[in-house]
Amino acid sequence: MAARRFLATLLAVALVGLGLGTGGWLLALRQSPLHQARQALSVPEAARFIPRRAPLTLHWFTAADWPARYAASVAPTRRREQAADALRRLRDGLFASAGLDYGSELAGWLGDEVSLSVLEPREGDAPSGWLLALRSRDEEGARRFLQRFWQIRSLAGADLTVSSYRGMGLISGRGSLLGSPPRPLATALINDRLVLIASGRGVLEEALDVSQIDELNLAADPDLGAAVERLGSGVGLLTARGGGLDRWLAVPSTLSDRGPQASLVAAIQPQDRTLAARVLLPWPAQPSPALSPSPSAAPATKPAATMVTSAELLERAGRGFDALALIDQPAALLQATAAGDPDGRPGVPSPWVQGLGPILRGVLDREAGPLLQRLARADAGPLLLAWRQDGWLVGTDRDQPPLAELSERLRLDGLAESPLVLDEVPLRIWSRLAAAPGRSGRLGELDASLVGARLEGEGRQAWWSNRLELLRDHRLQPSQPGPEVRRLQALDAERAPVALTLANPVATSLLSRWLPWTLLQGLAAQPLAPVVEGLDLVLEPLEPDAAERPLAELQARLRFSG
Repeated sequence: MAARRFLATLLAVALVGLGLGTGGWLLALRQSPLHQARQALSVPEAARFIPRRAPLTLHWFTAADWPARYAASVAPTRRREQAADALRRLRDGLFASAGLDYGSELAGWLGDEVSLSVLEPREGDAPSGWLLALRSRDEEGARRFLQRFWQIRSLAGADLTVSSYRGMGLISGRGSLLGSPPRPLATALINDRLVLIASGRGVLEEALDVSQIDELNLAADPDLGAAVERLGSGVGLLTARGGGLDRWLAVPSTLSDRGPQASLVAAIQPQDRTLAARVLLPWPAQPSPALSPSPSAAPATKPAATMVTSAELLERAGRGFDALALIDQPAALLQATAAGDPDGRPGVPSPWVQGLGPILRGVLDREAGPLLQRLARADAGPLLLAWRQDGWLVGTDRDQPPLAELSERLRLDGLAESPLVLDEVPLRIWSRLAAAPGRSGRLGELDASLVGARLEGEGRQAWWSNRLELLRDHRLQPSQPGPEVRRLQALDAERAPVALTLANPVATSLLSRWLPWTLLQGLAAQPLAPVVEGLDLVLEPLEPDAAERPLAELQARLRFSG
């Protein structure tokens, strides 16, 4: 009997210990930065105070110190502190730009929801500026912050005005961080938990106005609600509308038939050492054929079933390239470019070409030359461009573009065509003939410089390059895909009209011309290019939403080095 009681006690202790251990493990897992990276998106409470006309808003759904903790958890051991410190500087710089010191004013009470809205003036006397919404972890934290916030600025000589608007208490005045010029500020406390800080009393009054009218605030925007449901998860939510698309994100608002009412919604989510964004973009009701959700275009003389596919080109792309661009229908996409077409056609630039042009031309024109230009503008698709510093390699269907037509255009460009046998494999090459200077100012012997060559690959493929060595290596290397190809395959690039994967420094060269990237480096007070490994972009049209609005999804992944 005693033995039985002992065993029962031992079993009970073991079960309690197991339960406590499991509970502790689940609690630690829930609080882990990696767990918090996977959470459902929602429309934040602060959106009720943000005007729907706001050109740019950013909502963050984790604690302000979470990005630094996450970076430390995924970075290599030797770089953990460096990664965390970079994110801390970025966080501190963001709050300092609003006149706030994170360490002394926010760290003790700030919760897991921060919203920032940038506003532009309306027609009339509405001011421009910004609105910051901070959610407190408890009721007392927000009150203590506001009391200390204005007490410090009052002691520094700021004139404060306490008033009431729509039943809410407002405090306004001029304040700043030590060493910075004073600036207008206004604050309000909502339901003891939400602190609104605005760049002036007028901005704050507009925020309280729109909170009373669903047709004017962002929280009741049906487009935003549908986009959040479609995107699903993320730690950040970005919205842009009208002029904010062009001014802040370099995305033309004319991409949609809705014009100035066009809007963009993006979900931001870290994945290991990658910052991923899923972006819902406005889509033209009648987009270019190159951007329609359809199989690769084929010439009328050849059935689509006999065309090479994007997947087949990717499988033979090889490895070791600084950039890969997969374009489903390059000729259709580029046919509407502005002046500068090699055939002299002026054309009318379409909004999508304007938006994609800088990226595509940055890759396609990396090595200037008539062959690559002619090839891209004459190929019905698909086309795969692989580029590295010593040359480019292009994969196409073996009948695309039509060789006779292309040869004639290249002849008019002054290129000479001739056959060549390389390692017992027939090639077709194009070269430019130039007379070398001779004695006494006379022309010497003709010198031929290689412009490009064409090799018929396996099956339905043809491969082009401006270097014979690249064609030789491509023919001899095994067909196992490299990491560049696997990244595009993971994003279903074979189904997309346009897909790019860029390594550094090509990626940072593109990012350096993007305003948000410049602002981030300024807030972090350090260059971010050294930690960037690459950038992946895949653009694909979607089925219309519930309101029958055509949409497209851009998947962007910014990869950081280990």
